[in-house]
Amino acid sequence: MNSVRSSLSPAMVETLICTQNWLKSTSISLQVESTIEEMEFYETIELVWGHAGNWAAFN
Repeated sequence: MNSVRSSLSPAMVETLICTQNWLKSTSISLQVESTIEEMEFYETIELVWGHAGNWAAFN
C-alpha cells in the first residue's frame, strides 16, 4: 500500500467505491415524465400567482 492510499479514511473509501459502482451501473432509472409534469404544475402556479395575485384559480 502506498502513502496516498493508506491515508484515505474508511468513509472516503466507501464513498469512492459506491460512486464507482453507481457510475458503472447499467440500470439508471430517470423519471423524466413526472419531472416535466411537476415543472409544468409549478409554472402554472407561478403564472396564476403572478397574474392574479391570489390562489383563487385553484379553489
